[in-house]
Amino acid sequence: MTKRFLSVKETSEFCGVSASSVRLWISQGRLRCVRAGGRVLIDRLYLEERAARGQLLEPVPNGEPVATPVEQR
Repeated sequence: MTKRFLSVKETSEFCGVSASSVRLWISQGRLRCVRAGGRVLIDRLYLEERAARGQLLEPVPNGEPVATPVEQR
C-alpha cells in the first residue's frame, strides 16, 4: 500500500530536490502541507497531480524556486 502523505525528505526525493528547497517552498506558500503532531506532511496525490500537469517547482542556482514546468522524471 502506498503512503498517502510524504515527509519533507520523501517529498524532496519525489521532486528530485533538497529537503531545504521543499521547506522553502512550504514557507513561501508555494507548496501545500499539513502539520500533524509536529510533523510536516505533503499529500502524495497533490504532488502527483502537479507533476502530471508539469507544475512541480524547480530550484534555481541561488536556491530560490520559481514556478516553471519541469520535465517529468
